[in-house]
Amino acid sequence: MIAFWIVFTIISVAMPFALHILLTLISLLIWLGGVALWLFLMYKAYNNEKFKLPVIGDLAEKQS
Repeated sequence: MIAFWIVFTIISVAMPFALHILLTLISLLIWLGGVALWLFLMYKAYNNEKFKLPVIGDLAEKQS
């Protein structure tokens, strides 16, 4: 999420004002989706259920 935020901020600063507002709203929606995903994963962990995200899950499993 941090890497996405950095790239998205750099892109949105280079855009005209109207597109900057649109990109800010899209960024807000993506951020809310990330928070919802985070809460979902915390719920799964609390119930001792294994849930693996499609791309990141394999990388995290190798490192743990």
